[in-house]
Amino acid sequence: MIENFKDENGLILGYIEWQLVDQNGKHDNHGAFVWINDLYIAPQFRGNGNLRRLSLMIKEKVPWAKEFYFKREKYNKRQRQYKIEDF
Repeated sequence: MIENFKDENGLILGYIEWQLVDQNGKHDNHGAFVWINDLYIAPQFRGNGNLRRLSLMIKEKVPWAKEFYFKREKYNKRQRQYKIEDF
């Protein structure tokens, strides 16, 4: 799925592409984990709580999910993992 958020003029400020997966990382519509395939927030809007905003959008759609994770290209594809309730 793709979620995005816009400013008051309708301009897209950021987007997130995600899917539900099982504990083995395989696609599962009822999975307990959210794999974030792609994430972008316009540079001028980073650090303003917008990652939290996108995360809450996912949490509303899949309240049963336990954690979400992604790989950070900037840091040698190091994986980051967060508990959903932290947001």
